Amino acid sequence: MRPDTTLSSRDEKGIHMPRMLDVKTLVAKAVGVMFSVGAGLPCGKEGPMIHSGAICGSLTSRVFWTNRLRPINMDKEQRDLVTAGAAAGVSAAFSAPVGGVLFAIEEGATHMSVDIMLKTFVAAACAALVVRFFHSGFDTGLWGMLGSAVPLEFGPLPDLRYAIWELPLFALVGILGGLMGALYNWLNVKITRVRMRFIGPTGWRRWFEVLVLTFVVSTIKFLVPVVLVDGVGNVFGSVKQTLWWSEQAEGVKAIFHQDMTVSDMAILGTVQFFIACWTYGAGVPSGLFLPSLYLGAAWGKLLGMGFYYAGMLNHISDADKYAFVGSAAALSGLGRITISLSVIVMECTINNQFGVPLFLATMLAKWVGQLFNEGIYDLHLELKHVPLLEPMGGKELLDLRAMDIMAREVKTLPACAPVKQLVGLLQDESHNHHGFPIIDMPSGVFLGLIRRSELLHILERGKKFAFYANRQGTFGAREDLVHPMVYKLSPDEILNQISEEDLDKQVNLIPYMNRAAYTVPHKASVLRCFAIFRSIGLRHLPVLDEQSRIRGMITRKDLLLEHLHEKKWDIYASDVDDDSEDEESA
Repeated sequence: MRPDTTLSSRDEKGIHMPRMLDVKTLVAKAVGVMFSVGAGLPCGKEGPMIHSGAICGSLTSRVFWTNRLRPINMDKEQRDLVTAGAAAGVSAAFSAPVGGVLFAIEEGATHMSVDIMLKTFVAAACAALVVRFFHSGFDTGLWGMLGSAVPLEFGPLPDLRYAIWELPLFALVGILGGLMGALYNWLNVKITRVRMRFIGPTGWRRWFEVLVLTFVVSTIKFLVPVVLVDGVGNVFGSVKQTLWWSEQAEGVKAIFHQDMTVSDMAILGTVQFFIACWTYGAGVPSGLFLPSLYLGAAWGKLLGMGFYYAGMLNHISDADKYAFVGSAAALSGLGRITISLSVIVMECTINNQFGVPLFLATMLAKWVGQLFNEGIYDLHLELKHVPLLEPMGGKELLDLRAMDIMAREVKTLPACAPVKQLVGLLQDESHNHHGFPIIDMPSGVFLGLIRRSELLHILERGKKFAFYANRQGTFGAREDLVHPMVYKLSPDEILNQISEEDLDKQVNLIPYMNRAAYTVPHKASVLRCFAIFRSIGLRHLPVLDEQSRIRGMITRKDLLLEHLHEKKWDIYASDVDDDSEDEESA
């Protein structure tokens, strides 16, 4: 129904991905995650909750507005509400409103402002309130008694005191979490590439893989505890039943609070590593949070027990602290999340005294993992060829200029454009531009920028609101550009509604263009262009010469590191060729 629902779908940071934020995807995500978690797969519902919250934010931006409510700037409003929705998803999944806001800042937004932060805070607080209301009502029947009933709660650890000499041990847990995360990401990318090559995003192979995966995982999770205790009857009532046959949240809680054996943690950690790595990216809605916490808790507990047997800890119960830190370190090593993750874990365990070990372990896990590869989210975005702009060092790119990376074949429009030209431009399949510079004829001076969606609005509403004219100067009100029904029509349907008589008329584009569009000179540094895109959230950046004439256009794809390195190599190769020709002529 929707192949886009199969990953945790961390917010794609302002990138337009078709069908990623529609109602069908929301339904498929919500229903699918119930079955994937109920089937016992190592999936978390937290990632899909983030995606579902982002979809709700997007739908809100398209439903609750009128013709006079931000009629032109709906893209920015939608991006902000998607970010707020992602924060609400985190808050609803963990009942961690502060962690949700920090997650939106750290992972969900390409740029941040006071307005966006306020929206995310309100959304996260409301989500936590609603979840607590229904959770207390369904569990205890006491509707309105909010209390501490939360959907994911690991219980407070009884003793979180630690000595200063334990900080190196926590640091070691973080380093091992980073190494494990790098290995997990490397193996998962290999599996994903095989899956993309031989299985594909849809079809019977995709469906059959899920059946095989479910059968293998269910068989392993059933047989392992039976073999370990020599019989099915001995499993019931033991800690192995909680670890293998209960949901993952109960397993994490048991690791935090109950005594375990070395063999239990070693076997659980090994099995969880491989089945979680296989599951992530399969044809089921799945998240990374809870499987990673489960994996890290097992290995952290194992390390803590090793420290105890080595004489570094006084009590075996002190290993619980290392399970706690290990859970966060594992997720940080996989997803490279730090600040928001630490706060979420502290909110789930109802404590705020263990911040230093968590921050130390998560930061080291991220730094160590980053030495080997990118985070699992970024790797999957790269596999999907999503033009995501990540922070870069950029010192080696200082010598690149805007004119070196820009697209030179720019489709421009005159200030007063014939309807026939607009129709031909929008129907031209040789390009897929979403922004068109408007220039003064015949000087070629840049006047402003108009988006593809606004041109479609003009053509759809043109005849009714007198946008079409036989001469220059006639135009309607800006509020008439936006109408809810326009979003329900495809571009082909809009273009087919235009009569032959209207094709010979003209449209004055000056009232509807963005006259204050951001531009850069053609000799501007690439790092400056990158900073503008990252801080403001642009989609198009016109490049002008000294006479303010259009020279090219820069989009997100032009600022990808792979593209920038390729351009730099081309420039270097051309300089070498020029030097060789000069030497030969000399």
